[in-house]
Amino acid sequence: MNGTQSGIYSAVILFALLAFGWFYNRKVEQAGVDADGFTWLLVVIGCAVTIVGIGLLDLFLDWNAGLISLSAFAASGFFMCVGAILRYIRQRRRLRDLGIHDAA
Repeated sequence: MNGTQSGIYSAVILFALLAFGWFYNRKVEQAGVDADGFTWLLVVIGCAVTIVGIGLLDLFLDWNAGLISLSAFAASGFFMCVGAILRYIRQRRRLRDLGIHDAA
């Protein structure tokens, strides 16, 4: 397979991981507090999807495994990272508005 085809396939896989991250973050956002206690499961699912993406990228890229993994986890985890920060900020604001101060 030539470099152009490999690049296109790799870009499609990375875009699919990015789209998965966006979709997954929306679902976690919709679940709200119902997702509490299931963080372990959310992480397992996200990692499993990302590892499948890494396996597919490995077929097309002649990169170091670390670079492939970093690229895949960055793509799939970006929106979850941003979403987690925003959810935390919203929760802190709600607690502050209620006059509840945590020990931290």
